[in-house]
Amino acid sequence: MPRRSPKTSATLHGLDVSPPDDEGRIYFVKAERLVRTALSEGPDGRMYAGGFLNGGFAALDPRSGELAEFHTFSQSEKMTTHRGKLYIGAYGGTSIYSGQSATPPTQPEAKLFAWSVRHDRLLWEIVPVPGKPAIPALTFDPSGRLWGIAGGTVFSVDTHRRKVTGTVKLSDSKSSTGQLVFNPKDHRLYGAHAGQQVFSMRLPGGRHTVLREGPVHQLAVHGSGDVYFAEGPKLFRLKAR
Repeated sequence: MPRRSPKTSATLHGLDVSPPDDEGRIYFVKAERLVRTALSEGPDGRMYAGGFLNGGFAALDPRSGELAEFHTFSQSEKMTTHRGKLYIGAYGGTSIYSGQSATPPTQPEAKLFAWSVRHDRLLWEIVPVPGKPAIPALTFDPSGRLWGIAGGTVFSVDTHRRKVTGTVKLSDSKSSTGQLVFNPKDHRLYGAHAGQQVFSMRLPGGRHTVLREGPVHQLAVHGSGDVYFAEGPKLFRLKAR
């Protein structure tokens, strides 16, 4: 059952992009217990957020302002949606750390969760890569296969059979950082490995290529197929082929 907790506090703002001057209008949405490190819109129209240090995630209905919190599992790191069926809220990688280096781990290893937004309940959970501390990135390919990164390993999951279908080892790293996105223009995965390099990966075989060495903090794919990533204050663009 959803419940509230006074320990998860943050602020959410929205951007109204409808004004004709195209400048948009930033407006205040909610000032309690919502955004931490993960934010996404669910298929039910609610905004889902996670990353709370005391675990769980929250769902906000932007129309009514109603907020629900769920503490079924520990701290979530990433959320994604697929075909309006599940949300994590549906697929969330949890970290074994609760936020501070001095805080004891809340779970022995990172887990992947499937969540029903229709019934607000946990459907299943698995450990995709044993011994890894976090699953900081998740993405779907057009076939409906879920991909994620945990430490130095990229993995794929068949969500219908609820099992890992493949892994690609990049290194022995147990880093809790990483990025992974699918590029529909060239049908490749692009990722940031342990905050140290940008790579691309062919599907379905998993052959990967290091594109750039260096500290990587964020990575995104534009609708044009161009890939953007940040190194500190610098923004780089990898043009689509």
